Amino acid sequence: MMFNHFRILLISTLILTFSFAANLVVNGDFEQWDDSNSPTGWTKVENIDQESTVVNSGSYAAKHTGGTKDLGQYIDVVGGNSYTLTLNYNVVQQAGTDGRLWSYWKDASGSSLSSGDIQAWMPDSENSWSVFTVTTTAPADAAQMYFELRTYSGGIVVWDDISLVDNDASSGDDGGVVSCNDSTACNDGASEACTYPATNEDCDGNCVDATACNTTGSCTYADTNEDCAGNCLDGFAADCTGVCGGNASLDGCGLCNGADASQDCAGTCSGTLEQ
Repeated sequence: MMFNHFRILLISTLILTFSFAANLVVNGDFEQWDDSNSPTGWTKVENIDQESTVVNSGSYAAKHTGGTKDLGQYIDVVGGNSYTLTLNYNVVQQAGTDGRLWSYWKDASGSSLSSGDIQAWMPDSENSWSVFTVTTTAPADAAQMYFELRTYSGGIVVWDDISLVDNDASSGDDGGVVSCNDSTACNDGASEACTYPATNEDCDGNCVDATACNTTGSCTYADTNEDCAGNCLDGFAADCTGVCGGNASLDGCGLCNGADASQDCAGTCSGTLEQ
């Protein structure tokens, strides 16, 4: 059974990954557990076991034994934004009607809204992984989604890799949803494009290069063959121009790089005899 007021795409593949937006579902990959029956971050947990053999990805999934039992959590949303919900499931024991998506919207007061419920049955997956995806728009007055999965009597469904993505999060019309999600950026967590420090500088503009002469402000470096105080390094004596390790030298008249040009034809410095 599917509700025709949603466009539902059912794909029999291993996983659908969203690369450019954050997953709003807490612990949607079920890799964190408080104990063997309690996945971290889920607020309603009934008949759940940690599953380590039948998994879609990672080390664990959530094995859900039926009896009209629920698995759910509350997720903050922005009213009017478009959301894509994706979940991977494996019906390992079939009983006709096994797994079901049962979710609905709530306003800021916590009251359930009368429109926009997201409900769909999971078709039997014949003991293999399938991925279910639905894209819908939150009602304008929505502040939360209550996301819930149900497994019914006689059925066993393994859930894994569940995500809810705000498709409008990077548009600038998302009420402050984070758009920079890079720990190396100077503005990680900001609702704007990421910015990064200059080469060899931190985000405050201070030098972090160990070979530089300073740690405050932009990096400055010693001249060739000199230390940071301007002294010549060992083995690089200053030439007559003051260049450490330079090749300029005094000529016979004591002039730096003079090449004896001041001598007359008799070899007298600054002499007047001409040839």
